Amino acid sequence: MATDEVSLSEEWLELAREKNYTIDDFGRGVIVEFKQDVCESWILLPGENLWSSGLRGFLYILFMFYLFIGIAIISDIFMGAIEVITSKKKVITRYESTKRG
Repeated sequence: MATDEVSLSEEWLELAREKNYTIDDFGRGVIVEFKQDVCESWILLPGENLWSSGLRGFLYILFMFYLFIGIAIISDIFMGAIEVITSKKKVITRYESTKRG
């Protein structure tokens, strides 16, 4: 089975070389990049799945804290604005057309 996987990966690499794709060889795997000018994604980094699980977990948690702090700051500003709006007092004078006697 290992020889089948090696021959299959060699076939893919040969196809990538024929198409002039960028090939990066790492210890844990190979990245074949297809450059396209139409759409680039910033959601995942190229080759992110080749990073160790501990590093990815640490970076994900760090990013979650970063987002949490940003949401906390925005919520604090929003609540300050709500407090200003609700703390305003206005005197309302109401006249009755009939007098009670």
